[in-house]
Amino acid sequence: MGYFPFIWEGNTSLACELTIPFRRVSLGIVEQLGEAFSLTLWRDDGSGITIYSQMQNVAEWLEVGVLTFELVNACSPNDRIVVLPKEFDAPITVMKLLKEEAGSTLESGVILEAANGSQIIVVAAVFPYHIAVQGVIDDLPRIFKPEYPLESYTIIPM
Repeated sequence: MGYFPFIWEGNTSLACELTIPFRRVSLGIVEQLGEAFSLTLWRDDGSGITIYSQMQNVAEWLEVGVLTFELVNACSPNDRIVVLPKEFDAPITVMKLLKEEAGSTLESGVILEAANGSQIIVVAAVFPYHIAVQGVIDDLPRIFKPEYPLESYTIIPM
């Protein structure tokens, strides 16, 4: 039992880092499965924040995904790059998705919302160490398979 926050080791606030505008993203995809294991938000200065899931043991035989965030400076060679609509090239509103399970609270997802209401949702996926992504790419039918139904998460501002 406990609280499992996002994993972030940056020198600045994660909330501040996630509100910085971005124009494109890159996805680490397992092509055979059509599922993502990472998403990187790329900024104009060439830096990025990679998001992926790590599993946390909350009870015997029960693991739940918690998002991890890392600053990066280069795209992985096999990542799929997606240029986003201009709405994300402005300050972003960030909300986190909390999951309560077996007496524990886990920070398992984020919603990045542009001023016009467009959203990118990144949450731990049903397949361990993968992420479910919505609002970025539509040609992979299995890309948005969250670990739990979205309505089971508590959404709070970050």
